[in-house]
Amino acid sequence: MPEWQESTSNKLADSIYRILAEVGYLTDTKNYRIQPVRISAEVLAYLREHEEQYVLRCMQVSL
Repeated sequence: MPEWQESTSNKLADSIYRILAEVGYLTDTKNYRIQPVRISAEVLAYLREHEEQYVLRCMQVSL
């Protein structure tokens, strides 16, 4: 979709912030502060073994 209406963009942003807060990457949906998240050694090993560098960078943004 080349262009979205502002209301659609706002709804998507709200959903993304809520998901990030639910999984523990944000303190809450009001402050949008990134907080440290512990990623298990097994998950990190799997991602490294499968050369998922982009996913690793995204997940380790708060480190």
